[in-house]
Amino acid sequence: MGTVTSLAPTNWDDRINRWVVTMRVDRTIAGEYTEEYFQFAVHSPTQSCLETGKSYQVCATWTGMGYKVDQRQWCK
Repeated sequence: MGTVTSLAPTNWDDRINRWVVTMRVDRTIAGEYTEEYFQFAVHSPTQSCLETGKSYQVCATWTGMGYKVDQRQWCK
């Protein structure tokens, strides 16, 4: 569970996911994540139904190199 603290255009070389979402981690429901913030990229915050200041449960899967996030999981 986390609260979106910022939505910003990326400077990453990714033509599909052009926005970075930064969330303050409020609590971990399953697994282990000890960082204070969690970041992931999305194509569009609007298409992902994300808003700054709102709280969301994030389902993220560790890939060995980073976390994979279904960027439309909040629109269901």
